[in-house]
Amino acid sequence: HTDLKILVACPKHRIDILLDGRPDYFEAFGIKNGLAVVAKINELKTEYAVNPLKNFSKKYENNEIRVGKGVLVDMIHFTITKSEINAYFNQIKALADTGPE
Repeated sequence: HTDLKILVACPKHRIDILLDGRPDYFEAFGIKNGLAVVAKINELKTEYAVNPLKNFSKKYENNEIRVGKGVLVDMIHFTITKSEINAYFNQIKALADTGPE
């Protein structure tokens, strides 16, 4: 599988405004807090993480990691339920299986 990591430069106060005072109050009810980020990626590189237990599990022997470095354009805080997350991923899976209409 491939992991995607982004390293985005932005002023500390922009992050603090969104994250301070937003604990996961509703986690017990299946509602998750999230952070949507729009960034301008200036550099993209590929790294590989080797599983230290590769002798025991070949499934994750070499994981590809794409690392994007850039600057923050904007971000918003949102709340989403587990059923909304599942519906979203089901839509993505259906598109991947059939292609766009």
